[in-house]
Amino acid sequence: NSKAKSASLPSVTVEYLKAWMMSAEHIAHPYPTEQEKVEIMNDTGIELKQLTNWFVNNRKRYWKPR
Repeated sequence: NSKAKSASLPSVTVEYLKAWMMSAEHIAHPYPTEQEKVEIMNDTGIELKQLTNWFVNNRKRYWKPR
């Protein structure tokens, strides 16, 4: 895909990340460990920077500390 992406991730990837963040085991603390980041990057094909940015942005958008 050679056209410049406006930093948006494929919807499949976004669904994966949201599912991870909102899952029962992570919702209380949606901060992936180094190992979890490696697994997420392997599963989605995104880079660490994209992963980190997504979590920063989406914790602000979707996540409410209990």
